[in-house]
Amino acid sequence: MTAHSPSLASARGNLHAYSSYPGNVDTAMEEVDRLAKAKDHLGVLTHIRANKLRQPQHVVAAGTALLGADVRRSGGLGQSERLAVLEQMCMAAIDVGGGGGGGASIELAERCLAEIKKSAPEDSARYRRLLGLCLEAAGDLSGAEQEYSDLLAENPANKFALKRTYCLLRAQPGKEVQAREAFNTLLESSGGDPAAWAEFGRVAQEAGDYKAAVYAWEEVVLACPLSAE
Repeated sequence: MTAHSPSLASARGNLHAYSSYPGNVDTAMEEVDRLAKAKDHLGVLTHIRANKLRQPQHVVAAGTALLGADVRRSGGLGQSERLAVLEQMCMAAIDVGGGGGGGASIELAERCLAEIKKSAPEDSARYRRLLGLCLEAAGDLSGAEQEYSDLLAENPANKFALKRTYCLLRAQPGKEVQAREAFNTLLESSGGDPAAWAEFGRVAQEAGDYKAAVYAWEEVVLACPLSAE
């Protein structure tokens, strides 16, 4: 895994969770800030994870403070808690990298993955999900696509692999037909997923099919009436 792919930002941004946090986001972030000021790094990570907040910068800062820049420290954590923190950091570092955070963030994600590999079996879906994302971040789209294809061969209903396959195909010029086919498969298996409907709305709007776009966004509103997105 080497250089960061510029296509990751658009691919990574599609189909993320809508309205993950059901309460007041400002209140949740006040608690994050309070914990950060108290240097309760584990508290920051636990709060963000428990409330499903998308705060990658906070996760990276708290995680590196807890485990070190090389993520090799135990941080006083048990194996399962440390593994959860490493996974959280890996995802956050990829998110930061996809948003223009540069190669340093991708390298952090790869260091996290290397540490995870010591505890999680290489053939586990848990490890391979993160491997696929790291391959995307490094610009190895064919390698990532193969990982997701293997996951789908084992479980055709794997929602994560379906989403990432679609995002990868949509980010690559010349693969519009394959992307539409992948999206149809995703929507068939994720009819209640607001993120899938939101993406359908974007695609329909880009194609000028405003009636379909309105229908899709209505599905999003019904599923997530409090979503600010």
